[in-house]
Amino acid sequence: MYNKYLCRFLVSLLSLCLPAIITACNSDDELDFVIVKDDTGTYVNKERIMTDFETLTSNNIRVRKSFRILNTQKTAIQGMAVYNNYMFQCRHSNNVIDVYDLTNKKISFSITCKAENSVHCNNVDFSNVFYDENDPFPLLYLEHRGETHKTSVYRIIYSEGEYTTEKIQTLDFQPCSWCVTNNDTENGLMYISFGGNNSNYSQIAKVLIPDYNSKTLSISLEPDMCLDIFEDDYTKVRQDATIYKNKLFQLMGYDYDGEIRIIDLINHNLIYTIHFSSFGMSGEPEGIAWYDDHLIVSNSVGQVYEIYFVEQ
Repeated sequence: MYNKYLCRFLVSLLSLCLPAIITACNSDDELDFVIVKDDTGTYVNKERIMTDFETLTSNNIRVRKSFRILNTQKTAIQGMAVYNNYMFQCRHSNNVIDVYDLTNKKISFSITCKAENSVHCNNVDFSNVFYDENDPFPLLYLEHRGETHKTSVYRIIYSEGEYTTEKIQTLDFQPCSWCVTNNDTENGLMYISFGGNNSNYSQIAKVLIPDYNSKTLSISLEPDMCLDIFEDDYTKVRQDATIYKNKLFQLMGYDYDGEIRIIDLINHNLIYTIHFSSFGMSGEPEGIAWYDDHLIVSNSVGQVYEIYFVEQ
């Protein structure tokens, strides 16, 4: 008899508390805000977008969920890049690139590629160079598997209603490993982050963006062959990265320790580290790119986040 009344009491109590528990666990409201643009700039919840990252703290960061990447392929989601209003979402082996229109956050078209298992697409980046004046987009750089120390360069072709790619060059950074290449298109520079990945030695080198005329090009990252090189002092796993205003925004880690490291490429120092767990983000970090006045970041399960930096 006692157990029966106790069970009824617990059921009644649960029915009263469950809506409050569900509301408390729903973080979507915390990851939303209002964006307003006018002649004086961009505002997030009436806070102006900041242009200088040197004084960045957690109080300057605003994060919200944006949209979900569709599971159009069976291969793993990897890096992505943005050109104008289009987000190019790549996957392991690069069989298809899904291109999203960021103005409506839907797939606009897909690009058919020749799949290569060695092309992991861990890091994806554009240059501002067009192989042919009729090409719809500039050259696209896709990283191979980390241990292969290579990045391949592709042109994107549009013909008879279909988008395809053609590999025109492979860059080889042997003997360096785990190389992530990013283009500073404003200054014609390429930055290569290498080493690390659970080792005790990591560096970032600066070279001119190589000419694409050679099918295969070996690039030495010895100090006397680089325009600049400095130690990064980081040992975790690199994911995608992007460059904005002489800053490298570098995705790191797995699903339990995802983070974005912001590195000053001029002064060679770490400005700030954004820890996923501190801002309601989850999943293994995969893609990152700068779009308009904010960062967009994708994870392994297809969630895309927007990250804004605001003045205080």
